[in-house]
Amino acid sequence: MSLNDKVGLKLRGQLKLVVCGSTNKITVTILALRSLPDLPSNQVYIKMSLSPDSESRLRHKTSTYDITNELVRMHETFTFDTYRRDFNRRLLISVWMKNKERTILLGCTSFGVRSIMTSQEVTQGWYYLLKESLGRSKHLKFKF
Repeated sequence: MSLNDKVGLKLRGQLKLVVCGSTNKITVTILALRSLPDLPSNQVYIKMSLSPDSESRLRHKTSTYDITNELVRMHETFTFDTYRRDFNRRLLISVWMKNKERTILLGCTSFGVRSIMTSQEVTQGWYYLLKESLGRSKHLKFKF
């Protein structure tokens, strides 16, 4: 088994995003997807939440995009109103493919809300989509 298989990178794809935080909100801009697996699906969308999420204010979803080539361009921005009680949550971003028969979770990535809200830096770039068990608690930036 290769290292990529162990960490869940194999055939899941990558997500390009920008995440900015302040003391009372997190803004996420989804820019693109690439290197998606070759599955019998022709559409993709992204769900975001502050996990664990028991409140609807903590969830967003992009439009559905047709997969026509290697790169799926998007440009959607979402804002989460945040409170101190959200510090222990994670910003969870999951990518889903769908066709007429079913919907498949491709992978996910996540970022700590506390570090987003207290950091003065913008988080941006390409991130690997990880298998769910890993992506719920980590992110892995793609390095050129």
